[in-house]
Amino acid sequence: MGLKTVKLDEIDPPLARREIEEFLVRKVLDAGATGGVVGLSGGVDSSAVAFLAASAFSAHNARSTDASQHLRLIGLSLPSGVNSTEDDDCAREVGEMLDIDFREFRIQPLVDCFAEKLPEVLNDTRHTGNLASEVRAVILSRHAAAHNCLILGTGNRDEDYCLGYFTKRGDGAVDVSPIGALSKRHVRTLAMELGVPPRIVTRVSTAGLWAGQTDEGELGFSYEIAEIVLAGHAQGLDAAALADEAGCDASLVERVLSMHRANRHKMSMPEVAPITYM
Repeated sequence: MGLKTVKLDEIDPPLARREIEEFLVRKVLDAGATGGVVGLSGGVDSSAVAFLAASAFSAHNARSTDASQHLRLIGLSLPSGVNSTEDDDCAREVGEMLDIDFREFRIQPLVDCFAEKLPEVLNDTRHTGNLASEVRAVILSRHAAAHNCLILGTGNRDEDYCLGYFTKRGDGAVDVSPIGALSKRHVRTLAMELGVPPRIVTRVSTAGLWAGQTDEGELGFSYEIAEIVLAGHAQGLDAAALADEAGCDASLVERVLSMHRANRHKMSMPEVAPITYM
């Protein structure tokens, strides 16, 4: 990236793949679960998680002589009315490539039902978009419970642990976070290592919250800028130096840092009120 001061983390894709796959198998077995459920949006993050889990579970099953200990992966495509046909096609392509238990369920009727019953709290596009994410979480949760599986998160480090850019009770409602230590840049690199189709690796990221919504369009800055700003901030650089490194205005740096501060509550368990015991 030609940075002068900020040091960005780098990964060794084969090593990262091995570590994440071992993590997935370990967490599923430790939970006494039979596998994982992943929501497939057609984007690079969910596709990378599906490829990792499918590879991990397949390798485990090949080593296990007890069929009752074999792990399964369920992929759910949960488009709303604002999702594109390309979203659907890419999600389906991943399911077919991996030969997993793939299911598609269109959630718009459920979203519409909520909107009809609760119009006073769903009169904003953002609220309806977050509702769609929450509906997806409920469907993933019910499938996971019915099949004794863990819900595999698809959020990357930039979104979940730096910006808090997710719906807390929606795509944030997961059991494990396989790619939460990877920036968006890292995820794309790892996805190429995994064999995710190039058209998915390079797709513009969208949470599918409303028609035409894109992550970077809603944020007002790119994931590349976010990674540089947050890494440099952690390394002690001031706003002027961060703006110089990221090639942007200082106001945009403050926008990134402000989002990071405002959404910290999403990144930890709810705070417990202190009590004095007698």
